[in-house]
Amino acid sequence: MVGLYDGDYTLMIMARNDLGQQSQNIIELEMDVPPPYWRTWWFLLCMVLLVLGIVSLWRSYEYRILKIKKDRDLKISNLEAHAYRAQMNPHFIFNALNGMQAAVVLHGEEKFNKYISSFSKLIRNTFEMSNLDKISLDDELDYIENYIDLQALRLEKAIQTTIHIDDEIEPETSYLPCMMLQPIVENAIVHGVVKKDGENKIDIHFTKLPYFLRCRISDNGIGRTASAEESEKYNKTHKSFATQIMKQRIDIFNYYNNYELSFNIEDLYDDKGKPSGTAVTLMIPVDFKSREK
Repeated sequence: MVGLYDGDYTLMIMARNDLGQQSQNIIELEMDVPPPYWRTWWFLLCMVLLVLGIVSLWRSYEYRILKIKKDRDLKISNLEAHAYRAQMNPHFIFNALNGMQAAVVLHGEEKFNKYISSFSKLIRNTFEMSNLDKISLDDELDYIENYIDLQALRLEKAIQTTIHIDDEIEPETSYLPCMMLQPIVENAIVHGVVKKDGENKIDIHFTKLPYFLRCRISDNGIGRTASAEESEKYNKTHKSFATQIMKQRIDIFNYYNNYELSFNIEDLYDDKGKPSGTAVTLMIPVDFKSREK
């Protein structure tokens, strides 16, 4: 039966004598030729299970390797984020100390005492925030208002601040990445409203979206183009790191969050097409991950 395909066969046997006469009796034997083992169901099942096992082991190994790499990259990003915050805080403190010096020299003890009171509160809050990754909207706005008051004292310019929060937002339970709004407000003051005559305005508007908290900070300053030209003309050695550091922090934030934090700058114009300020929009994920988790 070598060479027979597997299946059912009937073997018919007939007798013949020496004279060539055939017997009338025919014997029939039913036979079942089994398939080779490599075509049996149990062998195929074993092969499928073996392949699935190998794939599963490989995926498990690959996941562990990727997780180790991601954890290592995350530790690096954590160190970078702390470095950026450490760089931002001295940057802010340096500007505030310059204002303190001007208050002493130009305005005497009374103005200096008022300035140092606001400065001490702000610097205490800054150090408290330096080790945090997120802060409530309520605390952040309190910090920003104190910062604007300090800048108004330093610059001797009234800065009208309008803050609007949508009704569906709860400031005490809504959170922002720490020290994210301060550099935007700083740029609005230093490069915008401080360089113009007349009324100085900063508007901060928070809107609740399905997956994001939108923050729009606008000013009625001279605009980015005029500010850049003036800075180049009068202070070519000045370097501003606030926006650059913030963008780097956003890149790190987006590394470990599914919903990305976005940052957009818009030039504003009046009805006659003249620059009338700048607006910055931050789209902050509602349920963002912080390094504290």
